[in-house]
Amino acid sequence: MLELSNTDGQAKFRELLSQADVLVTNRRPGWRDRFHITPEEVIKERPGLIDIQITWAGETGPWSNRVGFDVTATFALGLDNIEGSDENPAHPSIFVACDYAAGWLATCGILSALLGRAKEGRSYRVRVSLVRTALWLAELGIFDRDYTINTAGSNDEHLYPDPDGFAVDTPMGRYTGVKEMIEMSQTPGEYKYPLTPLGSWQPSWL
Repeated sequence: MLELSNTDGQAKFRELLSQADVLVTNRRPGWRDRFHITPEEVIKERPGLIDIQITWAGETGPWSNRVGFDVTATFALGLDNIEGSDENPAHPSIFVACDYAAGWLATCGILSALLGRAKEGRSYRVRVSLVRTALWLAELGIFDRDYTINTAGSNDEHLYPDPDGFAVDTPMGRYTGVKEMIEMSQTPGEYKYPLTPLGSWQPSWL
């Protein structure tokens, strides 16, 4: 764990930054200013850096100073009303909706920026908002609820397959988790470093 409020933590962060291609943060507004690691400052210190910032409601506008997380974004933007009703809102069945989609969007931004940097150089900034992600999900279109309930699991084409799992021994005991949802033929994913106690890892590139 890296503590930026002390000199040693700042020095270690600068060392890691000097070798970094991508920096991802998702903290509340003003947090980066406190430690002098704003996008402008880190890009100046590390030219070519791709700076990713995931916020609750963007950097400007009436909600930009608010903090929150996935569930508050889906609730504030009406996804719970769609899943349930205006009289009885309900979280989506997967409970966490925006976090996954925001992570995928940020990844697309990172890959696009890496490609752009390889061709043209320069530094890049990628911005993703949980609230805007919630709006985007609704804009994709809404299934009729009765149709969805009747169709899901009704035949082989509409089954929900069980996810692939894995089990591993950790310093905290036996851990069972779910593997990646997408498997790449050339870059297969793996959980090489699973659950560990806080503070047990040194901040360094693996």
